[in-house]
Amino acid sequence: MPTRREDWPERLRAFVEAAARTPFAYGSHDCLLFATGAIEAMTGTDLAAAARGTYRDAEGAAAALAAFAGGGVLEAAERVAAEHGLQEIAWPLAQRGDVAVVRTPLGPALGICTGTHAAVAAPVGLAMVQMARIARAWRVG
Repeated sequence: MPTRREDWPERLRAFVEAAARTPFAYGSHDCLLFATGAIEAMTGTDLAAAARGTYRDAEGAAAALAAFAGGGVLEAAERVAAEHGLQEIAWPLAQRGDVAVVRTPLGPALGICTGTHAAVAAPVGLAMVQMARIARAWRVG
């Protein structure tokens, strides 16, 4: 399991602030790369190394998820969590820095808990989603 660095709160805050100004783009700022980028900022471990640089549009993202995990966002989250020893937790126990699959009107999205919300990549930067919309969550280090 990746271990959080001592200064992870500052690193996470800086990463989220930068992502909030980044437009959505498959392959550079989408839900998978945002959430795993936050984990990398906190731990130094890139959990999406295998997927990074393999797609640039919605069709490519779907194909990459299918090739990687045999499904979509949820299946990819389950596989990454299993491969890296992230412990699944009940959503009410999710805390700042934990990774979550969030229910959105467009379907499931991978996000990161900020403490009061889950942040997910959105058309303009990030969307802050109420914690009650978390479908699954995993503890990060």
